[in-house]
Amino acid sequence: MPVVIALIVTPDGFPLAYEVLAGNTLDKQTLTDFLAKIEAQYGKADRIWVMDRGIPTEETLALMRAADPPVHYLVGTQGNRIKSG
Repeated sequence: MPVVIALIVTPDGFPLAYEVLAGNTLDKQTLTDFLAKIEAQYGKADRIWVMDRGIPTEETLALMRAADPPVHYLVGTQGNRIKSG
């Protein structure tokens, strides 16, 4: 049975929290709840979330930017969406 594992690590790479989900779970459906769970469990902090491009939706990223304090993130981007300067 396939599974999806969401893993939160410290800057030193130590596991802080994880979530095991069914393999057919869409990544984009997990982020909002996971952000809320980590904030409820560990409080607000200056975190940086690093994600694969399939995880956040534009709507979720807008909510992250509008949060107080803003939620910082780094997301992989398709090469054709990057403008060279």
